[in-house]
Amino acid sequence: MKIQDIIRILIVCLLLAFPVSATPPIITWEDLRQHDYESGEVQLDIQQFTQTDIQIAGFIVPLELGDFTETVSEFLLVPNPLACIHIPPPPPNQMIYVKMDYEIPLDMDERGIYVTGRLSILDTTGEDDFFSYEMIGKTAKKANISYEDPFDHLISM
Repeated sequence: MKIQDIIRILIVCLLLAFPVSATPPIITWEDLRQHDYESGEVQLDIQQFTQTDIQIAGFIVPLELGDFTETVSEFLLVPNPLACIHIPPPPPNQMIYVKMDYEIPLDMDERGIYVTGRLSILDTTGEDDFFSYEMIGKTAKKANISYEDPFDHLISM
């Protein structure tokens, strides 16, 4: 056996031992709008992201706070900091129900967060359906999402 063959075998073994982890695709809120929550029709473009890990940036609307109200593990992820679940809430295709694998600091959401996890599309053709997506969150990290507050002009008056 030649030295080149031994080196090739070692390289293949190393590649198999330490697989390269692909970065999950980043999806946007525009992508999620492709789901027609009234008819239940889902475009093929968004279906490719289901049951796989994706990454999306958004803002937290807490649903369940941790022991000291400083952490959260279940929340709605929404596209902007003014979206909340009060009247009127964002449309169902603009809310993701996230269940994190672990609690995250609530202050992480000051400028938004990136959440990585497994996305599922829910059937939202019923009357009481509130959100179109569900995600099992694996990681969360701070983001610096620029957002123009439509009420800023009122403050400067």
